[in-house]
Amino acid sequence: MTREKVWRSVSDSLRKDFGRMLDVRDVRRVRRVSGDAWIVTVVLAAASGDLHVADVSVDDAGTMTPLLTADHVIEAVRRAERLSVSSPDTSELADLGDVAQVH
Repeated sequence: MTREKVWRSVSDSLRKDFGRMLDVRDVRRVRRVSGDAWIVTVVLAAASGDLHVADVSVDDAGTMTPLLTADHVIEAVRRAERLSVSSPDTSELADLGDVAQVH
């Protein structure tokens, strides 16, 4: 399979199962003991930016593993929420003004 065929195959599968919610962002070839495969990065396309859902593997026969389900999407959203909650709030530092600037 070529990179373009893998991209098209995974995109078509995602459209069938998830509509336009999920999209392919990257396809790269990897070499394994069992033969060549493709790693495909799948994202949740949102107006606020892409949210990584999974990296799936596609073999030369076109078999995709893991098969993505709604659980993968839900876990990606939860993972993003945990990261946003644990990130520091920079608005508290805004009160310092230009104190941190080097003159």
